[in-house]
Amino acid sequence: MICFRCKNDFPENQIEVSHDIPKYLGGTDKDGRHILCVDCHEKYDYLILFCFMLKKYDQVIPRFDDRRKYIQFHNKIKRDKITGDDFKIIKQVMEAYF
Repeated sequence: MICFRCKNDFPENQIEVSHDIPKYLGGTDKDGRHILCVDCHEKYDYLILFCFMLKKYDQVIPRFDDRRKYIQFHNKIKRDKITGDDFKIIKQVMEAYF
């Protein structure tokens, strides 16, 4: 399968479906999805989370090797209400990445 971002061909087990607006930010399938390789998906998720945490909470987050370590930040965001201005941040990142 071809990664939408890097355009490389990968075995099916190295391809993931990425929600344009991540589910922890309230995204759904209707908001759009892309087929990405694991590496591009991780980069996109990190970029969204990094920009969101910086703009909304003025907090810089570290880069982890294990995606599961970001759950603390996902949970913080889930507890707060997502506003229209928050979606502007997400849309800007999405447009720049894709």
